[in-house]
Amino acid sequence: ARVNPAVPAQNVKEFLAHVRANPGKFNDGIGGGQAELDFGSMVKLANLNMVGVRYSGGPQLITGVLGGEVHIMVTGLASAKSFMDSGKLRAIAISSGETFPGLVGAENLSLMSDEIPGYRGSSAWWGLMGPAGMPEPIVRKIAVACATSWRAEPLRARMRELLILPAAGGTAELRDRIIADVENTKKQVQQTGVTPR
Repeated sequence: ARVNPAVPAQNVKEFLAHVRANPGKFNDGIGGGQAELDFGSMVKLANLNMVGVRYSGGPQLITGVLGGEVHIMVTGLASAKSFMDSGKLRAIAISSGETFPGLVGAENLSLMSDEIPGYRGSSAWWGLMGPAGMPEPIVRKIAVACATSWRAEPLRARMRELLILPAAGGTAELRDRIIADVENTKKQVQQTGVTPR
């Protein structure tokens, strides 16, 4: 979660206290997609009275926060990093369900779920997939090649520059991740009432 620097909160706990003390006076930026579900779920679970302001996309949303039209937004670290570095935006929490140790810009940030029981946001991830029924020896060979690649320092350094953390895992871990994310998205749709557009 990122806020305009004019918002006095330095972390989620302080932000929740400010919003609760000023019902209806804080605007949250809505850019659509998964971030809308993540933020909408947070607002519902934390029982906040905020005014949602809809934007047509991420760049417009960032402009809205920078200009003070909205106070807070949920966005990826990569899209906000340059604004955070310049002091134009301040990160107050990680909305996904996991911390990112060693990722510049995410150090010392707490999880929203630490302050909002039952909350689980999402995070972007990439997985390598093949056709159903792929022979197990080929799957293993590709998995070993990928695991070896992730350990190569030039690739790790480049991924850090792009604010990406490699996570080694196999077929079972990827399957479990997909299932957990689908279930969480279903829950968020029920919580927020957001419908596909």
